[in-house]
Amino acid sequence: MCGLCHGHAGYAEIAEVRGLEESKVKAQVVGSNHEVWLTHFEYDGQDAYPLIDEWIETKSGQYWSDYHPHYGHNQMSRAAVGVYKLTWLFPIGDTPRRGAWWFQPDLEAKKRWYGEPLGGFDSEIGWAMYLQELGRQVERIRQAAHDPSVKLTDEFKPHVTGEQHFPLIDALVNTREVMLQVNVPNRGAIEGMPDTVVVELPAWCSHRGIHPLQPTFPISRGEGLK
Repeated sequence: MCGLCHGHAGYAEIAEVRGLEESKVKAQVVGSNHEVWLTHFEYDGQDAYPLIDEWIETKSGQYWSDYHPHYGHNQMSRAAVGVYKLTWLFPIGDTPRRGAWWFQPDLEAKKRWYGEPLGGFDSEIGWAMYLQELGRQVERIRQAAHDPSVKLTDEFKPHVTGEQHFPLIDALVNTREVMLQVNVPNRGAIEGMPDTVVVELPAWCSHRGIHPLQPTFPISRGEGLK
């Protein structure tokens, strides 16, 4: 089995906010689905975690003073930095939604930690917007499926996105080898975890199958952010 998720790409938002050239960024994201961590972050061959720390110390306040994100965007929220301070690894994707209890006791706290005016994905406002968006998408699909005059490739443009489904199929069926982020049974990839636990990590994918990398983990960053 193999599961796919796009949450790992949240490191690119860190790079963008920090003003880094994406082609020079190298990241390793490891964990379990919707609970992944930036275990390595490099820019132009150098450890880029100090650039994150510098942004937090000198620029985050100004950034958050005008922070009004979409309900699903929490990568650079106060909550994300709060989790980072607790764990010394930056949380990626949905991971900032899972932090200390004080992030989400009520709507006002959610607005503070995840941004005004919605309060993030899990607020009363954000969750309602998410369900409404799902309903609109389902209705759009339903209408297209039941209307013979609709050409599906006009309604749903056949363009490449950041999702990995087609690259994975292409790799498995054809003679292409590509590095993708996958959710697979551990099977020894992460030491100390049972083989049957599903983990999320990078893997080489090709017609020979899916071969996870054995990730390395940095020494504690306890001397980092104060």
